[in-house]
Amino acid sequence: MRSFLLTAMCLAQLGWGAAAAQATDTRPSGPASGQRQTLQVAGGKPASAPRNLVLPEPALGDWSALSKTAVAITGDVSLQGNVLVFDGTTRYRIEPTKDIGRPGGSLEITGLPFYRLRLIDHKRVPVSRLKRPVYLRNGNPLCGDDNTYLYAQFQTHDVRDVNNAVLSIHIFEPPKSAARQRPHYCAAYNYLRVVPEESGPAT
Repeated sequence: MRSFLLTAMCLAQLGWGAAAAQATDTRPSGPASGQRQTLQVAGGKPASAPRNLVLPEPALGDWSALSKTAVAITGDVSLQGNVLVFDGTTRYRIEPTKDIGRPGGSLEITGLPFYRLRLIDHKRVPVSRLKRPVYLRNGNPLCGDDNTYLYAQFQTHDVRDVNNAVLSIHIFEPPKSAARQRPHYCAAYNYLRVVPEESGPAT
């Protein structure tokens, strides 16, 4: 029951879901092009940053599947430096790009950087030996027919009232070829992590 209430409160505060994803006027704005974005998580400390850090530190670590899409398709996720692991079985290498979300794009988060996701292996089978598409939980692909190469935006949120942090991973199909084309939105997956309360000074 407590888990259900926490989930309901998280989703109510974030306003995520199909309707929220379509409401572009409520989507957060990021920094101007060329500026580095700092993602903040209320309370606690992010995972230690390895040398090959690609993502902002608050996004690192282990996250529990929260949204229906995450529970049904990806399971829990772990982000360690430049590797993203879905359900302990499917590993993607994370590569930075120079591309940043723009207004009017295909449900892009304005100002958030795009990252490339390149499949490393699935159930310990290297990508060179895998059939396309690669299926995750319940026979579902992460995105599209060839999910070995994708784009993603990573976004963290504070849920202060219930002392939780939420990570949203927005998955896109990469631009086809022409420089004018934008990544094409595919799906959003949301994850939850309990943030330890900060202990006050000793009295």
